[in-house]
Amino acid sequence: MIGLILYMIVFFVFILPLTILVAVVGEYLIRSFALYRIAGQTGACNPKHAWIPVYQYWVMGKCAEECDAQTGRGGKKPWKWSKILLIMRISYLCAMIFMPLAFLLAIFGGGILLEGISWLSIALTVFVAVCAFKMYRYYIDDPYDSIALVLTVLYPGWISTALLIASFFPPRAQRASAPAADVAQCGGAAVIVAQESDEG
Repeated sequence: MIGLILYMIVFFVFILPLTILVAVVGEYLIRSFALYRIAGQTGACNPKHAWIPVYQYWVMGKCAEECDAQTGRGGKKPWKWSKILLIMRISYLCAMIFMPLAFLLAIFGGGILLEGISWLSIALTVFVAVCAFKMYRYYIDDPYDSIALVLTVLYPGWISTALLIASFFPPRAQRASAPAADVAQCGGAAVIVAQESDEG
């Protein structure tokens, strides 16, 4: 019995906090490196800003905006995802301060604050997923960009890893333009050959 109590103390005081710390730091490093690469490749903003905590959500939004602009899918009035994500992230962090009060109110039947924080969390997750999809679409061909989106919605912790993997693919526009140039050259050569044969 004493051994079990000691194990529980060690687990909750040392092992669990250490595991959470490693997971949070690891997620931060992967997301920062992914956004650093994407910001550099797209020219969305200064890539070094991706390493600034919280502000990296602005960088993510800026990368999504630039990916939309370069793929020609921004629309007439493109959304300012950089501002939206930054405001949402700051709002969520501020709301988390009231989480103990929200739990206390929920115990006594006043769960509206807890529900509000939950909806804010869901909205932030959806907006991050939308921006991630815009970046997937910049790098990954159809339908794999949609598959990546579905997987990262089902497993939100993998968004940073998926973005990092995507950043190692050449942009779709580069892959699409390379075969087109070859076809044009072949077409030009065919025209030249046809012209020469007509003269002869």
